[in-house]
Amino acid sequence: MTVALIIAIVCAIAFAVLWQREAARSKDARRELHALHDTTRASNERLRHLELEATTHRLNPHLFKNTLNTVQSFAYRTNWALERLGRLFDFMLYDSQTGAVSLEEEVAFLKDLIELNKLRLGPLYDLRIRIDVDASDRWYRERLIAPLITAPFLENAFKHGDLDGDHGFIHIELHLMDGHFHYEVRNRSLEQADAARRKGGLGKPMLRQRLEAMYPGRHQLHYDDDGGSHRARLAIDLEAAHAALHTAR
Repeated sequence: MTVALIIAIVCAIAFAVLWQREAARSKDARRELHALHDTTRASNERLRHLELEATTHRLNPHLFKNTLNTVQSFAYRTNWALERLGRLFDFMLYDSQTGAVSLEEEVAFLKDLIELNKLRLGPLYDLRIRIDVDASDRWYRERLIAPLITAPFLENAFKHGDLDGDHGFIHIELHLMDGHFHYEVRNRSLEQADAARRKGGLGKPMLRQRLEAMYPGRHQLHYDDDGGSHRARLAIDLEAAHAALHTAR
């Protein structure tokens, strides 16, 4: 065997050994690369899971806080309504037992009654209130008003009025001018309510009796029904009622 052949065989063996070693390294490198890829993918999945978990933990307290605010709002409205209802009871049980109240007291009662009934209405309902009274007017604080005299008109409007229709409305006006008290309530009413109103009821006769007893010849009471709307009007000459009261004494 020649020297050249021996060198060729040795080189071939060396090349084979080196090729096998490099192939093993390449395989190990690919295995490590796949392992690293799997690890990276697992890390990314874990990262996304942690991010989702963190978001969930952020949202839950916000949801709880918003729910708490809603409950607090309802609790506030309930407390607000109970406070006004208590004032109405006080007026009916105590103040109204004196035989006559001032217009100032009656207006305060009417405002509380309106506010409580507003809870039944939607935010866009056409409810208009106009109270035009000069607090310095001498007749504003004189005890000449029949207690609860403003309640029947308002009760009738909310009881028989169209509270759910698109064209429903309640308009309330109260004025005091030159010793004359004017009170008017207009509302859109339901057809069945109009039919019941035409049949009559206890409310109107009782109101007429009270007015005749306290303001004989010194008041005007009118009811009008026209095209699905109802209007109730009351006018009292407080100056004449005051003079008659003092004459009777």
